[in-house]
Amino acid sequence: MTVLEIVNDALFEAKQSSVTQEEFDNDSNKSAIGSSARYGRIKRQVLASYPWKIAQRVIKIQAETITESAADTLYGITLAGAASYLGDTFRLYLKETGVYYVAPVNKHIRQYVIPEDSIRVRMVADVHDDIILSNVAGGYIFADESEVYLTYIYDIDEGDIDETLGNVISLALATSLSSWFGEADMTDALEGRFHRAWRLAKNLDAQQDSSRVLESVEWLERRTLNANNPYPNLLQ
Repeated sequence: MTVLEIVNDALFEAKQSSVTQEEFDNDSNKSAIGSSARYGRIKRQVLASYPWKIAQRVIKIQAETITESAADTLYGITLAGAASYLGDTFRLYLKETGVYYVAPVNKHIRQYVIPEDSIRVRMVADVHDDIILSNVAGGYIFADESEVYLTYIYDIDEGDIDETLGNVISLALATSLSSWFGEADMTDALEGRFHRAWRLAKNLDAQQDSSRVLESVEWLERRTLNANNPYPNLLQ
């Protein structure tokens, strides 16, 4: 699918006029203004609302390190081969001569940079695929291992989005647009259709294999089991 296809599907569902690529790119009318302002946010929220297999990546990442000379320049300190250094918001532990692990001031001793295309961290595991104790905050993963395997949801290209997931995104966008256009009754109807499409897509995605349910997504399952809205802030 393309961005324009998803946007025009949403405008059709909201009973608004379709837009051309030029109109969308240049905010030439109200439909273009509303959809271009909302599309990216709605897409990312849909992707973050469930660990869709189509949008998952697994990579191995090394703990962040910094050289002694770089630390001296960046932080204005002099390590001089010290085994560790404690700062106000960070600390350094010696990895090898002149190279230090970077860690936050908490119980973990290493930090890892989350990829820029990550929308949601799903699981942090070791080489044996066992979930490890970790925290996620401020664009970093905090743990103790020197390397971890990260499973995350990324901002997938529209060309890789299938029709089922594309339909969920377009209905989410249509609901938001309908509310923006002031169509209260239509907004309620579209929101109900979005919820049904989201659950259908989720069930189809879950049936693709029989892998175990990961601890990192159990909170979402508990949250959506009896909930009306699987992602309360999605359509705001």
